[in-house]
Amino acid sequence: MGEKLEEVKILDISERELESFVKLSLSNIETGLTLIDTQVNTYRGPLDVLAADNEGCLVVIELKVKENDDMLFQAVD
Repeated sequence: MGEKLEEVKILDISERELESFVKLSLSNIETGLTLIDTQVNTYRGPLDVLAADNEGCLVVIELKVKENDDMLFQAVD
């Protein structure tokens, strides 16, 4: 676990492009993540990526290319 994630600034990328990248890179986020679905509808709007970890726990990956105060509430829903 002691690995440090490198901050990367990407300009002019859409959330859809970022979502596509994340879907292809789940193992880089956490080993053993399995994609369940994308754009899962909730009361506050769709979750970008829904996955499961090695133990079957749900993992919500909410992507934003701009700051958004509702992001946490959207993920909790």
